[in-house]
Amino acid sequence: MTKKLTSIGVLGQKENNIVFDMIKLILLNYGYVFIYDNVNFCILSNDKYLILIFQLTRKSVDKIQGLNLCLDVIIDTGLTKKDYNNPSIKSLVKNSKYFIMNIDEKDSINLLDESIKSLIVTYGLNQKATVTASSLTFDNKIRFNLCFQRECHTITGSKIEPMEFPITIDLIGRSNFYYSLAAISFGLIYGIPVEKIMNSLQSNKLNFKRLEKIYDKDYIIILDSYCEDSSDYNFIFEEIQYMKFNKLYVIKGVEEKEEFYKTRANLKTLFYWHGIVNIEKIFLYLAEKNNIVIRSIEGLFSNEAIKYSTYTDLKQCLCSAIDSLSSGDVLLILGKNSIKNMKDMICQLNL
Repeated sequence: MTKKLTSIGVLGQKENNIVFDMIKLILLNYGYVFIYDNVNFCILSNDKYLILIFQLTRKSVDKIQGLNLCLDVIIDTGLTKKDYNNPSIKSLVKNSKYFIMNIDEKDSINLLDESIKSLIVTYGLNQKATVTASSLTFDNKIRFNLCFQRECHTITGSKIEPMEFPITIDLIGRSNFYYSLAAISFGLIYGIPVEKIMNSLQSNKLNFKRLEKIYDKDYIIILDSYCEDSSDYNFIFEEIQYMKFNKLYVIKGVEEKEEFYKTRANLKTLFYWHGIVNIEKIFLYLAEKNNIVIRSIEGLFSNEAIKYSTYTDLKQCLCSAIDSLSSGDVLLILGKNSIKNMKDMICQLNL
């Protein structure tokens, strides 16, 4: 039997797009199986349908510009202002049948050509969004009432009516809320029941990219191994500032061969956020012992009213931080390659 093919492009600023992973999980939970799966492209199938999912960025779209591709669904997961004006991306959107668009991104409207014929499905907190949320709260989980605000026909031919449904997602931060809303919007437009969608997003099989919650009982441990420069650290604190916690502790990894100007900039970002979220103590792990760097770090902290300690042993650093935690506290583990083994270490501690 010939299967109906649906092609999907998940469009974002960078690769490793969590919405790409969320959509795969939603489809797997709905009975689809992998035929092929890699980092940027996968094929899934069931008895009637075949689905191709592409992970797209501006660079990849520019490379395929001359192919005049017509994807069934394009999902906007947040782009830069420049990307929202990119001719290649605008052409790809124009040729799609469905465009799922983040209406809260003010520049996203620039993707809409006057002659566009796509069915546009908007998501966000804007009251006019097709898929929106009410009673939104950020804590150690994301909770909101999902609101689908118009009747429309799904990709698979069924009809979806306006509805409201309570959603709880075991993720942290405002960005993860938008990523979840993008994935939910696709699931609904594809005709998947909202209960199935929510169950999928609760799965522990999700490949976390940012703000992975490692432990959540008396206290919470959050790992982010994608922190390289001050913009990454600002992103983390912008995301967690709405959480409720007693005391906040931070493990900060200092990378091997890291230039000190970068170490200084990242620490100054932590000092800035200390005045907002009141960091109790910073535990510095140095992947490479360097007495000159240690003395320079001491000089930076001498002008700051914040406790800290330095370590060159990763496990000792982790155990010291965990020993400081009490009920209601949060431990943030931030860095890049220097903290790659932290998750395995925490699992081995059997907390």
